[in-house]
Amino acid sequence: MKLVADRFVVVDAERVVDLASGEDVVFRTSTAGGATEQMRWTNRCDRFARLHHPAMARLVDYGIFGEHRETVVV
Repeated sequence: MKLVADRFVVVDAERVVDLASGEDVVFRTSTAGGATEQMRWTNRCDRFARLHHPAMARLVDYGIFGEHRETVVV
């Protein structure tokens, strides 16, 4: 198991638990681009974090993970 951002526990390749809610979440990482791409990605996540709709998975958290990865948790 691995603790990420003092909130998520990566149990295995298929299961991640949000310690704040106790619920399973989807944890996605991707390669971080340059500064411009990171700013674009952050702005997009900011918009999605404010959206709440029953047909959409809620964005729980996002941010830079390590030196070269971006993370989105829904």
